[in-house]
Amino acid sequence: MNGENELPLYTYLKSQKGFEGFSEHPYKELLEKMFSEADPDWDKNLIC
Repeated sequence: MNGENELPLYTYLKSQKGFEGFSEHPYKELLEKMFSEADPDWDKNLIC
């Protein structure tokens, strides 16, 4: 997705506001637990 063949839409979306967490999502705790188990730094490694 990244690099010289990146689609313009993807380039645009990455330039927009980044991920701010699951805030009021009903499964916030479950999602954060699942992501943390897969990658403890998941929230810092996101490419938005």
